Amino acid sequence: MKSPWEGSPLQEGVIVRIDGVPRRTVQILPIYFDATATKSVTVRLRSGSQTESIVCADRSQKIVTLPDGPFSWTLQWTRPDGSQSAESAPQDGDDVIVIPRDRGER
Repeated sequence: MKSPWEGSPLQEGVIVRIDGVPRRTVQILPIYFDATATKSVTVRLRSGSQTESIVCADRSQKIVTLPDGPFSWTLQWTRPDGSQSAESAPQDGDDVIVIPRDRGER
């Protein structure tokens, strides 16, 4: 008995063209966020010419999609009185970023 695929182009295989752009998903975990000491923290992720700014005001995780490849990230804290820290030095990016405690540096 012949299968319905025998003799058809599908028996040889099918070529499917995929025109996707490689992407990377980054998880941001502000697990040490303390609303009594900090109003929010802005995480800036830089990949090539793209910059994503994510504001964290609680301990909820955030997910960001970036182009594939290396990226860096910085932090800038906003205090309860509205003052802001200087932006931190860039750190090499990874697929998971755990936001450290705010040390109160200005």
